[in-house]
Amino acid sequence: MYTYDIFAATPCCQKRLTCKHCRRAVVDITRGLPYYSQYSRMILCPFCKANDYHFIRPLPETFSVQEAAGSICNSN
Repeated sequence: MYTYDIFAATPCCQKRLTCKHCRRAVVDITRGLPYYSQYSRMILCPFCKANDYHFIRPLPETFSVQEAAGSICNSN
């Protein structure tokens, strides 16, 4: 089964639009890309020239998961 980051379809901040290699902005958030499907394509970084899937990131790199104080599955 695949995990798909639905939040990549509409970037929330400039950090989500950075190059995986040099960490500089590949796309300006004020302009964005015309179609959400373009965020899942390979794009050439204008600075370091890395051609990569810059906007597809592993979930742990994008979000932090914190365990709740009380567990709803507590058997006690």
